[in-house]
Amino acid sequence: MGIQPIIGYNFGGAKNYKRVKSMLVSAFALSTVFAVFASLFIYFMPESLVSIFNQNEELVEFGGRAMVIFLLFTPLIGLQIIGGGGIFKH
Repeated sequence: MGIQPIIGYNFGGAKNYKRVKSMLVSAFALSTVFAVFASLFIYFMPESLVSIFNQNEELVEFGGRAMVIFLLFTPLIGLQIIGGGGIFKH
């Protein structure tokens, strides 16, 4: 989301398309790396994270499994946020 003004300026005002492409590649790479690290953090301790909010043992176990299933798609979230913000709507 924070990259949109920078891309907008370089695309519309400065007509610097090479910089736009470079920034998009960097944003996709950084968001994917961040999502992977967050996924790994959650993957190795899902029950601990769920137990912060609830002490019910059955719910903690179920929530831990649900978080691991959800994590399968976490690396794609960065692509969705950057791509869905209007950059590819033209």
